[in-house]
Amino acid sequence: MSVLSNECIRKLEAMGITGADPLALDYLAEEIRNEMRIYCHRDDIPELLEKLIPDNVCGRYIQDRLGDGTLEAAGERVNAPVRKSVTVGDVSVDFAVGDGQQTAQQYFSSLAGQMSARGRGLWKCFRKIKWK
Repeated sequence: MSVLSNECIRKLEAMGITGADPLALDYLAEEIRNEMRIYCHRDDIPELLEKLIPDNVCGRYIQDRLGDGTLEAAGERVNAPVRKSVTVGDVSVDFAVGDGQQTAQQYFSSLAGQMSARGRGLWKCFRKIKWK
């Protein structure tokens, strides 16, 4: 396990996500590093961008796990079907359908989008001109 995957596992566990695969995290980190190198036309990755990689990796990991239905938070599957409402006799209860209320899947999807996009605006600051 690398230092980066340990940091990502720590961040994911802080969000309640357990059982992250260190090999998958290392693979995602290398994928993000390659995207940075290609976008910036550089062989190296500046220190400032290197510090953004753990958040990008965590965001991608959450997105991937939401996509394949294997994300578990607090020991429960996040993608499990959620009842929108329950009615018993005259009593009806609605769950996470109004403004400001989210299901766990919506919350993690939003969080993953924010984390994977973190620092993308800084990439252009380190971009070099590509000569033919």
